[in-house]
Amino acid sequence: MFAYNLRLSWLSLKKTPVLSALMIAAIGIGIGVCMTVFIVYALMTGDPIPARSGHLYTYVLDNHLDEDRGPNDQADPFVGYRDVINLMGSDIPVDESVHYQSSAVFHPDNAQIKPFREVLRLANNGFFRLFEVPFLYGSAWSDEADTKAQFVIVLSRALNDKLFGGVNSVGRKVDVDGHYFEVTGVTDDFSPIPRFFETDGDVFDETDGAYVPFSLTPQLKLAKSNGSVNCIADSKGDSWEDFLDQECTWIHHWVWLKDKADRDRYLQMLKNYTVDQQQYGRYQGEYEVEIFNVMEFLKYRELVNPAYVMLIGIAFMFLVVCLLNTNGLLFAKFSGRAGEISVRRALGCSKKRMFRQHLVEIAVIGVAGGVLGLILASGGLLALKHMFPNYDNVAHLNVELVSIAILMSVVSTMITGLYPAWRICQLPPARYLKAQ
Repeated sequence: MFAYNLRLSWLSLKKTPVLSALMIAAIGIGIGVCMTVFIVYALMTGDPIPARSGHLYTYVLDNHLDEDRGPNDQADPFVGYRDVINLMGSDIPVDESVHYQSSAVFHPDNAQIKPFREVLRLANNGFFRLFEVPFLYGSAWSDEADTKAQFVIVLSRALNDKLFGGVNSVGRKVDVDGHYFEVTGVTDDFSPIPRFFETDGDVFDETDGAYVPFSLTPQLKLAKSNGSVNCIADSKGDSWEDFLDQECTWIHHWVWLKDKADRDRYLQMLKNYTVDQQQYGRYQGEYEVEIFNVMEFLKYRELVNPAYVMLIGIAFMFLVVCLLNTNGLLFAKFSGRAGEISVRRALGCSKKRMFRQHLVEIAVIGVAGGVLGLILASGGLLALKHMFPNYDNVAHLNVELVSIAILMSVVSTMITGLYPAWRICQLPPARYLKAQ
């Protein structure tokens, strides 16, 4: 029966190609606009690491002086070098990651490739475990390499392709700013959206470059790049050692906590730490200590512009207008078939069966409109990528979003077409049979 109704729907659409095309176009444009905005918003606000986000925590230690704080200022979501060294190694977290992003000049062995500057992230090996960084070759360096500040390095896939042509480079040497590092691993593609573990840079950019042990920070003297460095007092000297010792926040520290009890213990430990530091003249203002899991932290950082919420509202209102136009077109289409419907009713077709046939036709229009909407949404996302290169990771379709688009198109079209389909089935056949 469904196949029969589907065939009748196809024949009906062919009889009125202009009306059918207008309805499909109206639905497609509405779905296309909605999905373009919704896709970007959904990927921006989604959980970037759903299996672990409830156990990953970072914190805020507010060391600003009262006179330096504005009424709406947020405390920095980073920590200073002195503090991170003091806080690392606590027995409360199961694991932890400290890291910051810098850059350095790579000198390839291939003379045909000129030296180039690339992202270099200084991190401990917990970075790879906590954030589930996938590996193409090898693995992260050992705990011993962290402890002894060994010259080891993990390359991203893109950088490995550039330096070694994509082959397994584990065990090879890489010249970085005059230091030779031994490759222990090559990461596979790794681009969580948004990049929650570093929210002071471009959170929708790819995580590329290379990684070296955080314990090399004093020796390499690499300043942070593409991120914030906030100091509450002028430096007492110009050396790198002076900078590490001053009151500046710039390092990211994340910990893995098993449950709420450990979360409470870790928060209390942080509060005790700030009280302890007061005897050294630190944390003298009205400081706050806060701790956040991944989703709480993204909300705290307000990474998504509130204007996107308004844009979603406007997009859905535009879809409603398109559906209202479709409603009028369906009335016009079904009314034009009043004579045909009356004849079928007179020959014994029931209202219920006629209603089902119209619903199938409406569903076909909804599917066609959804497909057109996806095509238009793909074009909109492509335009976004060209206008905003940092949206390249955000502006894309996946299976889940495609399913949502088709389902939304069919459901909204069915709801729109319920009344026209019901209304045409209530017409008395005798009135129209006289004219046949």
